[in-house]
Order: sequence, then C-alpha cells, then structure tokens
Amino acid sequence: MLKDIVIRTESGFKVKKVSEEKMDREDKKFEKAFSDGVFAVPSTQKPNYRFQDLYNYALKKGVTPEQLGDEEWQMFKSDE
Repeated sequence: MLKDIVIRTESGFKVKKVSEEKMDREDKKFEKAFSDGVFAVPSTQKPNYRFQDLYNYALKKGVTPEQLGDEEWQMFKSDE
C-alpha cells in the first residue's frame, strides 16, 4: 500500500507516493539516530540573552538562573 508524504521544496510543496515498507524503514532509521528521544533543529536567530554571563552571575549568587528575578534577567538582555 502506498502513502502520501508531503515534501517541502523551494517553490512550495509536492506530494510523493511512498510504500509503507519504505516509510517503516525510514522511521526506524530516524529513531535509531535519536535513540535518546531528543531531536532539535538549531535556531537561526541570535539569542535574546547572554546566557553564559547570566549563568556565571547566578553561579556566583549560589542560585540557578530560574531563581533570578526579572530585573536580574534584564541585565543580560542581548543588545543585538
């Protein structure tokens, strides 16, 4: 049996017919590549905060970044 898959192209999208067996093989190959269950796509945006500085500040205070107040977070807001 064939399944429809949608593929993104530069000009839009196209639909391709693929067998269930091939889909299963591709799914297993993908799952094997991310055995810990984590799959992330890197962002192309610059960070909104200087996280290394923020982390070092929190470390010096003996707290985690989550425990810092909004005003402290604002001190590390990126200018870019």
